[in-house]
Amino acid sequence: MPGGHALLMAMERLHKLKGEPLVLSRGATTVTVNAKLFGADDQELAGSMDERVRRIRITNYAIAAAAWPGPPRQGDTIGDYVIVGDVDTRKSGTTVIAHLMDVSRIG
Repeated sequence: MPGGHALLMAMERLHKLKGEPLVLSRGATTVTVNAKLFGADDQELAGSMDERVRRIRITNYAIAAAAWPGPPRQGDTIGDYVIVGDVDTRKSGTTVIAHLMDVSRIG
């Protein structure tokens, strides 16, 4: 099995080929990441009508390179989406590989 850094780099290469660049934002802090968007589900969000929710996966590569302040979190925006729940951060040993998040289109 590849080490954490090799796994991170392999996933980043895959995202560059199959993903799309999106801007991750927290206030005035931004970083462009290669993101993989997954199909939409109709899920009821607490206190709201049914909304279209998607899942996005990003690697930690661009975040680490830009010294982003910690993992993405609820309320951050990514492209035309806002993160609506907890972020599932995946590691291999001590190396952060990827972040999976549920998002809803802004507006």
